[in-house]
Amino acid sequence: MFTLKKERIKKDLLKIFEIKNLFTIGILILLLSVFKAQADELTYHGHSVEPLEITVYAYRTASDLRSKTYSSSVVTADNIADIEVAGVDLQTTGPKGQQTSLFIRGTNSNHSLIAINGISIKDHSTISGNDDLGQIGILGFDQIEIIKGPAGSIYGPDAIGGVINLQSNINFDNEIKYTLGSNNLKKQNLSLSKNVNFHMFSLDVEKETSDSISVAEGPENDPYVFRNYNFAYETYLDDGYVLSSSLIGRNNDSSLDGGGVDDLDYTGNWQFNNKQVALKNKTTVFVLNNAQHKRTYTDNNLVSTYNSNSNTFLTHKTTTVNEIDFTYGLEYVTSDADFLINLPYYTSLVDASRKNVGVFFGSDYEIDGTVATFGIRYDNADNFNNELTYRFGVSRNKYRLSYSTGFKTPTVYEMYGVDNYGFKGNPNLFSETSKSYEIGYNDGALDVALFTTSVTDTLTYEGSTYTNNGTSRHNGAEIQYTNTFGPVTLVNGYTLLFTKDTNGQNLLRRPKHTYNSNIYYDVDSTTRLKLNVRYDGKYDDIHSSTYQRTKMSSVSLLNVSYQTYINNFLFELKVDNLTNKRYNKPHGYKQTGRTYLASIAYKF
Repeated sequence: MFTLKKERIKKDLLKIFEIKNLFTIGILILLLSVFKAQADELTYHGHSVEPLEITVYAYRTASDLRSKTYSSSVVTADNIADIEVAGVDLQTTGPKGQQTSLFIRGTNSNHSLIAINGISIKDHSTISGNDDLGQIGILGFDQIEIIKGPAGSIYGPDAIGGVINLQSNINFDNEIKYTLGSNNLKKQNLSLSKNVNFHMFSLDVEKETSDSISVAEGPENDPYVFRNYNFAYETYLDDGYVLSSSLIGRNNDSSLDGGGVDDLDYTGNWQFNNKQVALKNKTTVFVLNNAQHKRTYTDNNLVSTYNSNSNTFLTHKTTTVNEIDFTYGLEYVTSDADFLINLPYYTSLVDASRKNVGVFFGSDYEIDGTVATFGIRYDNADNFNNELTYRFGVSRNKYRLSYSTGFKTPTVYEMYGVDNYGFKGNPNLFSETSKSYEIGYNDGALDVALFTTSVTDTLTYEGSTYTNNGTSRHNGAEIQYTNTFGPVTLVNGYTLLFTKDTNGQNLLRRPKHTYNSNIYYDVDSTTRLKLNVRYDGKYDDIHSSTYQRTKMSSVSLLNVSYQTYINNFLFELKVDNLTNKRYNKPHGYKQTGRTYLASIAYKF
């Protein structure tokens, strides 16, 4: 039996403070600000204060650019449950509650970075480095910003394919909601908010349970239980500053089937917690963030554990000289990761810590109708080659052209992992890197992008360890069309994708054709109908029993919903997979057939 370290002393931040202590200091500052604002109550009383728009320009939030020179999309609260954007594909190994993988423009699922309010929440304990979006949840997030293409100059490590940035803002909707659905689904939601003397609070809590269906082929159910919360606080300070803080948590208990086989049953518990404190105005940002991931799997009384803890300090400032915006900043990250895989006949162990320092600079300017952006970032990480990443972009009228680079560091397992079958990590690994070219057109309704992305030095498993000798290419086109015709709104997205690995084979689980269409019909100001059509073309996969390549058939799905407001009540009916399509995605893992959902919400 292996014994893991429970605590580790951090000693990295400027030789004086632990970043953990900095977070504590940030909390104290927040509390002190509450008392300060109360003392200054008369300064604000009786005045109309507009919410302060915080601008971070070319860093962390693409929508802040004067004119986008690269592809990005924003999914609003109405559609946040399903990321239906051209070039982005979500795949879950079975029904809800299981592992959710994210593919952006055909790059690997571990090539996409997930952030909360611009800060990476990387789970450093995963074997291959892929984050599970399904275990983070969307409670309390009012929009998702998607950056497509390498974003190393903005976010540093792990943004080879793109970024999913979950954004949370305090809204003043108080709501209680109850949902019933197929497979004994029950969900309760409560949203509360308050503005007390310009101290703004919001709290969202949620519990969801379901008997679900069997993850693999089989008659049994694999139930799950979700518990989520999202607390946010914001207040105005002197000199135009806003102080904000958030606490986010998710707990998921699920039954699982191993390897696409129904009789390989085990249970899993996922815990995610994120704490963030930010001080910012229109030009300056300071952020402290702590992200914790903990996963526990129990199989025949054998327990496997995965733990990740990361701390981030981010600051950047924007100045304007001759109508040219310049942004410069620093990001410092420390992380600890450990895991113990404890299975019959198999054990594996990792315990390691890391730090990374990134400095960045960028500009955004306009000359005679032409907008140009430039970004450069230098990262110094433990036990890796230092990395320099770039982003260039230009747009004029409706056209844009960009070049961007990114990199991904190996995981602690790939570098330091060991097991009792002879595997030993390779501490001499270096980062995977990517570069991408894009040309695009946008007239407000139609957005077209042509792109080519290459990833070099990808990791391959050889013998009993990993090496950097792989390459992959990702070429494609995206078409996004959004328009409104009277009471009808159309949102359509199509992706054409060509991917190849080092051996010239198609990359797994990348459909050549994907299409998504949403049709909204507003009957009146209180009632809306929605029709969603999803098509995933054929793709290559690995057979769950033979472990050989196999062809997966195309899948077409039809979903409908009805929503209406009556006084302060919201009623919603949904039918997903209306035609009751039976299919596996990926191979060996069942997806849900026709399901019904009914909910009622009261706003107060």
